[in-house]
Order: sequence, then C-alpha cells, then structure tokens
Amino acid sequence: MHAERAGDRRLQLLPTGARVVMNSWGYLPVEEGLRTCDELLLRHRGTSVEPMIRLARSLYLSFDGAHDDARAEMERARQLYLEFGNELLAAASSLGYAYQEIQAGRPEVAERIALEGAERLKQFGDQGFYSTTIGMVAEAVYRQGRYDEAEEWTLAVAEAAMETDYEPQITWRLVRGKVLARRGQFEEAKALGRRAVEMARATDFYSEIGDALTDLAEILELAGETSEARAALEGALDAYEQKGARWNVDLTRRRLEQIGEGAD
Repeated sequence: MHAERAGDRRLQLLPTGARVVMNSWGYLPVEEGLRTCDELLLRHRGTSVEPMIRLARSLYLSFDGAHDDARAEMERARQLYLEFGNELLAAASSLGYAYQEIQAGRPEVAERIALEGAERLKQFGDQGFYSTTIGMVAEAVYRQGRYDEAEEWTLAVAEAAMETDYEPQITWRLVRGKVLARRGQFEEAKALGRRAVEMARATDFYSEIGDALTDLAEILELAGETSEARAALEGALDAYEQKGARWNVDLTRRRLEQIGEGAD
C-alpha cells in the first residue's frame, strides 16, 4: 500500500517476485510453475521483477532435467540482477545455481559457484543467504568425497544459521549425518537425518522433503538398514512426484531398483 502511494513500481512488484521464487522451491508443481513464469514474463519483461521470474524458471527447468536450459536461464537472471543494481540478490542467486549444478551431477562446479557467492554475501554482511549458500558448499564437498572437509563446513553452517532458518538447519544435519554414517557412527547419523526430515516435513517444500528423505536413505543404507532405506526413498519419490520433478523422480526410481529388496 505504501509503495503504491509512493509510486514506487519496483517495491510494488517485489511481492510478485518473492512469491514466484518461493513457489519454485516450494509446493507448486513444475509444469504449472513454468506456465506461471512464462505468463509473468509476458507482463513483466524489462522490469526489476524479471530476474526473479527467470531464477524461478531456472529452478523448475532443473527439476525437469533440462540442465543446460536451467543454466542459461540462471545466468540471465544473474545478469539482470546486476543490470538493475541488485548485487546482493545476484550473489544470493549462487545458492540456487549451486543447487542446480549439484542436481546436474557437477559438484565441483557447484562448489566454485557457492564459494564465490558466499564470499560476496559475507562482504555484504548477509547472514540468511550466506548460511544457506555455505550449506551448498558442504553438500558439494561431500559429493566429491572430501568428508572431513564437508564436516568442517557443517560446523560453519550451524554457527552461521539462524535458529529459525530451516534450510541451512536441515542441510548441516543431513551432510553431517552422511559423514558420520561413513565413519560408522550410525546412531548419531540416523538421529541427525531423522531430525532433518522432520524439519523438512514441517514445510510444503516438496523438493526439500524429497532431498531430506533421499539423504536419510543414504544414511540408513550405510547402516545396513535396507528396508528402512527403501521406505525413505519411497517417501522421497512421493514428494518429488507431488512437485512434478521428473529428473528427481527418475533418479529415485533408479535408486530404488539398485537398492533391491535386500534383508537388513
């Protein structure tokens, strides 16, 4: 209301941009999300909300498995943020970009992007985006098999994250849980993984729920609890299907085939 009275078009559009980004991470299915983004681009191309729409669109494309298109859309979003003078959000977009590269199986690229973004965010004195972005570093490092280093990053995430900021709080628990499971510390690992799933399930972010359950399944499989791991993966599959994330659905189905029906 105040933005409208002041005639500030940028502030008037901000809720639209914030909503479309949150929905891309959250409950809105991929097909519907892409359609919404395309409709919004027709109305808001050339405005300050365009980079937010493109960022959301890139996430939907990533969930759909169109990684090259997602990468191009993210690069365009980052360029537009800078053109509109929003260096903070340009840096913050690194967390989504890193997540996409992890999705695409390029953790070394994700690590570089997240580190660069985190450094810029640190310079800005940001805490929220920063803690989530170094969570992406932790995951990317873990996926490269550098487990001790990954654990060190989880300590940094836990220290930086606000207590109510669920995403980094979930991430550090999952990465540390996976590291501990690889060391044979199964009880602590399972407790961390289950707490992370509980936190994720308190949201309507289906991709977050699916990712948390997938990580819990990895912990359980490492602990030799095959049946429980399968149940976690089946829960992840359900969450990804609700999101319409075809890439993740296919990966999860293949994982279920690989894990087999083995006894614990």
